[in-house]
Amino acid sequence: MRASAAVTIGVGATAAVVVAALVQAAGDDPVMGAALSLSIPSQYRSLVQDAGNTCPEVTPNLLGALLTQESGFNPKAHSPVGAEGVAQFMPSTWETHGIDGNGDGKRDVWDPEDAIPSAAKYLCDIAKDVKDVPGNAQNNMLAAYNAGSGAVKKYGGVPPYKETQNYVSSISALANTPAPSGGKKATATQAATAIQIAAQMIGKPYSWGGGNAHGPSTGVCCSPQRSFRQEHQRF
Repeated sequence: MRASAAVTIGVGATAAVVVAALVQAAGDDPVMGAALSLSIPSQYRSLVQDAGNTCPEVTPNLLGALLTQESGFNPKAHSPVGAEGVAQFMPSTWETHGIDGNGDGKRDVWDPEDAIPSAAKYLCDIAKDVKDVPGNAQNNMLAAYNAGSGAVKKYGGVPPYKETQNYVSSISALANTPAPSGGKKATATQAATAIQIAAQMIGKPYSWGGGNAHGPSTGVCCSPQRSFRQEHQRF
């Protein structure tokens, strides 16, 4: 087991250790590990992650960037021209492409659980519609989301509309935001080992900063004979 999987294990373990291992292991899962490096409100991360794998042309990062551009993840957003919800669907487009994403029997443009999967599906449909248009396929797909597939086909690519050109440029740049640096992800095997060790430590005293490549240690905080409060009473 590499140090990256072991350093989080101290004399005792908490649920945070298990969660950290699961997060690290997500890099090995083809769906969970898709590069979602954008800062997205926590209540929408799983929706974007799942919907962002609807088709090969759409990624979680691309979908997240589009929603950031469209509404800043405001589910109540309403544009002057009538676009509605977190994905800014026009009523006529929603009528045709909106889906019941959460299975509650309703297609609600104001409900992110419907609107976010609908945006992903719509992008996938658009990608198919403009697949034969010359140029960058992703740019054409985004341009069609903004200006319509007809405009992209008419101009043989991103149409010469300043708004659409800025839209495509902004989302593409945001979607390509690199993941934060700092350490390698553990493999699934390493994560499983960390979880197994953590489970064995449940109920034992936790030592802040404990654990290294050789196993449990007393860490940097407290010796087994002294409490955290005693170690820090000078503060």
